[in-house]
Amino acid sequence: MNYSARAVLMGLVASLPWTAQADVFRCVDAGGQTLYSDKPCPKDAVSKSNITSEIGACTGGDCAARRRQDAAEARERLRSEKEEAALLGERRERADLAAERERARIEADRARAAREALDARIADMENAPAEPTTYPIYPAYPIYPVVPNFGRPVRPQHHPNHPVGKRGDRDKEPSVRLRVDR
Repeated sequence: MNYSARAVLMGLVASLPWTAQADVFRCVDAGGQTLYSDKPCPKDAVSKSNITSEIGACTGGDCAARRRQDAAEARERLRSEKEEAALLGERRERADLAAERERARIEADRARAAREALDARIADMENAPAEPTTYPIYPAYPIYPVVPNFGRPVRPQHHPNHPVGKRGDRDKEPSVRLRVDR
């Protein structure tokens, strides 16, 4: 960067704070063009307005004092809100500790009641007469019913879709039995 560009840049940077505190005027001329300027609008402008005063920006000496006072009030509000948050945090911690103590007390009461019930059951079992231990008697072998076949041969039953059962008339018994004597 050459020397002249640096000088121009330094001049712009030096002028920024001063232009930020200046009033900004909005002017609309007869042709409808809008112009923003730091100087008041010309007399022939159709619409004139001071944007800085409309948005509530102040540029006078009393504004600095008002800003300092607003900043001091904001710091005081922040300090009081932090104190209130700390108090609420402490209150919450105390409530959490009390709730934890209550939960532990209830759990201890339940454990004590369960232990007492278990001790009572053990005492009842110790005082009760011993019951004889009996086991069911199972036969050595299963017993199946025996159905007489009355002289008919026992044929194995096949599944209806099995090919052995679909041989046609060979598997069917004849409706008339013939006895041939020799």
